[in-house]
Amino acid sequence: MNVDFNSRVHKGEVIALIDPALFEGAVLQASADLDSAKANVIAARANLEKTKASLVQTKADFDRANQLTAQNILSKQNLTSPRQIMILWLLAWVQLWPP
Repeated sequence: MNVDFNSRVHKGEVIALIDPALFEGAVLQASADLDSAKANVIAARANLEKTKASLVQTKADFDRANQLTAQNILSKQNLTSPRQIMILWLLAWVQLWPP
């Protein structure tokens, strides 16, 4: 500090200097956190696209199984398995979820 208690000060006079090291560290940490969050968003989008592609393939498989069932080539049991129901539910959810 450049002044003491009850010292007379004048307009524009520097009375104290703040060490910017603490603030610079906080800014660097926040910047690193932001970069990490951006990377997480990119990874999440890639995973979403991968999941969508997988669900499209599963839907195509299901549709094909449905055709084979209609032609009595495949049993109806294959269409109502818990896995197939879950996959169809996920497919509907992904289609409704905003991009």
